[in-house]
Amino acid sequence: MTKRNDITLKDMIITAVTKPADYEKIIGIKKRFILLYILLVAVLMSTIQVIIPAAAFAVSIGGPKHFIEETLPAFEYKDGTFSIAHKIDINGKAIRIVADSDVKEYTEKDIDEDKLVEVLVSENNMLMINRMSRENYDLKFKDLKTDKTFTNKNLTELLPYFYISMAFGAVTATMMVIFHYLYNAIFLAVCGVIATMRSPIKLRFKDLYLFAIMARTIPAFIQSLCFASGLKILSSGIISFVFTVAEFVILWFAIKGVENRNVAIRN
Repeated sequence: MTKRNDITLKDMIITAVTKPADYEKIIGIKKRFILLYILLVAVLMSTIQVIIPAAAFAVSIGGPKHFIEETLPAFEYKDGTFSIAHKIDINGKAIRIVADSDVKEYTEKDIDEDKLVEVLVSENNMLMINRMSRENYDLKFKDLKTDKTFTNKNLTELLPYFYISMAFGAVTATMMVIFHYLYNAIFLAVCGVIATMRSPIKLRFKDLYLFAIMARTIPAFIQSLCFASGLKILSSGIISFVFTVAEFVILWFAIKGVENRNVAIRN
């Protein structure tokens, strides 16, 4: 039997994914392994949800530089207004970019709720939506207060800054995943506390929180895959509820595993 102080990150991963009834064996694992586990899960989830869709989108348009120089119609920003030779509407699975100077101003009514990232450019504003970081921007061109002219050539010159912002965005996305993952695990752990109120075993909240972190792994990954692929089975609210129930079921198996071992020891 593995000693508590000999439990490794590998043991935690295997147990979390395949052996919910053995979660108790992970109690006592070193904190650095728990932190590494959370970081690993967050990196993988952000890769599925953000990095892979973004990379696929970049490939679909031939790369940012090729897109600006060869595909993007001639455009110009001047004196607080935007104009483009003709409308573009690039509609990927997770990303959508629209530019149409025939539209006076885009509003929230024009947003596609199924997209992870969306950029809508009209004659007078640019609406940017990032559902991963939950950030929305509505840039009014008249507020820029500049007399400079901006064209395709200027956009190409900004590509290095674009790549830096993409790297920063990936890091931000990972931090947001960590926050939401741990926040939702608190709710799941509280459910575990309620579920064990009449149980003969007494688990500490920190133990239930560790169980919750592990129990969320598989449902969270499946939910990430559904989100990134744009798979539409049920409404997002129902899907979230279904996965929350799945997480609680896994947690329940972990709690029952502790109870069964205590019964076996007493007998």
